[in-house]
Amino acid sequence: RNGAQERGRRAERGREEGMRGRLLLVVLGLLEIVTGQHFRYGSVSFLQVGPNTIQFQVFTQWRRSYGTFSTFKGSGADGRAVSGDVVDMFGVENSDTGVANPVAFFAGDGTSYALKIHVTEHSEVEDMLYGTSNVTHVYESPNDGDADWLPFLKGCCRESGGNFVVTARVNMQREQESLRIKGLPVMSYPLSGTPYRIPLPANTPGGVVGS
Repeated sequence: RNGAQERGRRAERGREEGMRGRLLLVVLGLLEIVTGQHFRYGSVSFLQVGPNTIQFQVFTQWRRSYGTFSTFKGSGADGRAVSGDVVDMFGVENSDTGVANPVAFFAGDGTSYALKIHVTEHSEVEDMLYGTSNVTHVYESPNDGDADWLPFLKGCCRESGGNFVVTARVNMQREQESLRIKGLPVMSYPLSGTPYRIPLPANTPGGVVGS
């Protein structure tokens, strides 16, 4: 009888530990949903449309379910943005002073722009929202002295964590348009000190294909 009672107590302890384990998994899962980030990738292309005037096109992909329903709010059945919607580019930049600033596009000459995303693709299954943002900017000169203008998109946070910066180079004395990269592949590489070169298919606004 004592043996049977001991086995019963062990079984009960096993069930309790299993319940604690399942509860821990649920809590961790909820924690991941709350704290997970949302920026997946982006690219910046440009086209000269006038004297010292550049039209930028910013391609970005985001995690669609990020944050509350006010984030990427749209006309979808679930209240989130879908293809055809226009939404604010949501996120923050963690500055050294601790002040949170919205995601912004910087022209490289001290000018910055808040962006809206024109959603062109979305997927509830892949939890993805993809779209373009357009900015037209007039520079004082074709380049920054003897250097390129360095426009960039900067904010927080990458899906893997941390701030992101997506940079382009503009020198209208050398070129009037850039290649456009609309999407990035998902690739895995071992951690090492060896640099990797990854060819990416791209084309210019005029249809010239390159990589």
